[in-house]
Amino acid sequence: MRKPSKEKETTPILMTILDIDHFKKVNDTYGHLNGNVVLSAFSERLRAEVHDAFDPNCAVYRFGGEEFTIVIED
Repeated sequence: MRKPSKEKETTPILMTILDIDHFKKVNDTYGHLNGNVVLSAFSERLRAEVHDAFDPNCAVYRFGGEEFTIVIED
């Protein structure tokens, strides 16, 4: 008699981290409030592009000042 397989079902996941280089210069030049406006516009555009390419199997997270994580399943 064969034993049942204990293998778990898995889903491939790609996770990447994105950092905008030299963004401190934007904050220093235009102020943190304006820098936040730029980051908000960037994150909206990033989400739209990623979701357009991979939806519904993806998510975009801002997790720091100018750091973002993109997670794509399957």
